[in-house]
Amino acid sequence: MGKGDKKSKKGKIVSKSFGKCRPRKKFKLKELVHKKNSHFRKKFSKKSTFKSNKQFNIITEFSLSLTTQKGDKSYASGTAVIIAPYLAITAKHVIEDYFELHDRKSIKKKTGAFSGTFSLFAFQTLNNIKDDGVWIISRLWPCQETDLYLLMLTPYSNAAKNYKWRCPPVSFSLPKVGDRMSAFGYSESKIDNESNFLSYETSTSIGKVIEVHEKMRDSVRLNFPCFMVNSRFDGGMSGGPVFNDNGELCGLICSSLEPLSIHEPHVSYVTLLWPLLRTLIDIPYKELDKVGIYPVMKLIEYNILHAVGHENIKIID
Repeated sequence: MGKGDKKSKKGKIVSKSFGKCRPRKKFKLKELVHKKNSHFRKKFSKKSTFKSNKQFNIITEFSLSLTTQKGDKSYASGTAVIIAPYLAITAKHVIEDYFELHDRKSIKKKTGAFSGTFSLFAFQTLNNIKDDGVWIISRLWPCQETDLYLLMLTPYSNAAKNYKWRCPPVSFSLPKVGDRMSAFGYSESKIDNESNFLSYETSTSIGKVIEVHEKMRDSVRLNFPCFMVNSRFDGGMSGGPVFNDNGELCGLICSSLEPLSIHEPHVSYVTLLWPLLRTLIDIPYKELDKVGIYPVMKLIEYNILHAVGHENIKIID
């Protein structure tokens, strides 16, 4: 499915305080996943399924397609999701892969101002708007010991500058074995460097929780909180959102193993989100009593991030 792309160019980033966020309407993703108005249940059975979506649906408003540019060359891979105004998350391995690709080395400055020799952009498909919401990633914060990265979104296009924020509720609770999950991502992303044309498939994958690993699955590869699902995740979907049946963002797409035969289920893993709460960031929201470095948990206290299941989580210094 094709998608037009504004010609990218490296933009000057100006540090400034963000204006007070307007009160957000409660975003009813439940309209998509609950009984009478079920988007997912009308189109998908309870069995594990994988389907390409139409060019726009409500999830593409806060699910972002990630691209980079270095010189006159662009590259697209990976998905991110908005969790609060000017703040998105993606898989850590997506960011690390970009640095390996463009700089042939790991990230030197792992937190703070973006330090790559390339520019990192996020594209947002909006309804009834001709132009994309285009954002430049100006700051990065890794979530220690897990496959998560926080991204600061700075408006790059007019559509991004005029965007009225709508963000999904975020669940920090553990899922249960048997819970149904809906995952979304931009698979098969490609950029034609001559025409500057971005193309991708928007894909939704439905499955159920098979195992839950509250601390880690193993000490080498998946040594962080995660859970296993029987969903199919394709390349480019990494970092994409995973929702429960209440319409709450409860994880990010991490990895997937293809079955050895058509009779075997997919084995895929989703990164749990609760470690985000202790990650330190420094976006200067005006709602905060003072500007500086603070944990993501503080965004919940000031109603900047809409969360559920965080009540029993405490940050220990």
